[in-house]
Amino acid sequence: MNQHAPRVIVGVDGTEGSIEALRWAAHEAARREWPLHVMTCAELPVTVEAGMVGAGAYTGTSMDAIVQEQEGVNQRAVTLAQSFGLGLTISGETVLGAPGYALVSAAHDDDIIVVGGTSHPGRLTDLLGSVATVVAHRAKGPVIVVHGTGRRDTG
Repeated sequence: MNQHAPRVIVGVDGTEGSIEALRWAAHEAARREWPLHVMTCAELPVTVEAGMVGAGAYTGTSMDAIVQEQEGVNQRAVTLAQSFGLGLTISGETVLGAPGYALVSAAHDDDIIVVGGTSHPGRLTDLLGSVATVVAHRAKGPVIVVHGTGRRDTG
């Protein structure tokens, strides 16, 4: 049987909400003395045209640019988490796919998944569902959804 040390996994997409989730996750990982794993997902952008939902015409070079951009987001998030000075073991990963499903797939039963409340409010999120909703419904372990900008490191 594979032994797995529990960790805090946080989904980051570069938005303010995901940065707040990162901050919360880092402090929770430090409190528990667990490693922090920062995940970013590269997925094809969804377009809505004339009542149809689709990925549009993305070529290999377009997808490469999307992956490269998300890898940059991930590296900046890892660097930010390191700057908190919490003495954490921090890893980062950029994966291809839908964020909610990727986070759930990466987690073990004893991991904690942390996500922001929503990074893209509006009708498209209503149509497709949010990352937080997918994670909350599919995760095998604890899920934390961080709302607002209350910071645990300021008091």
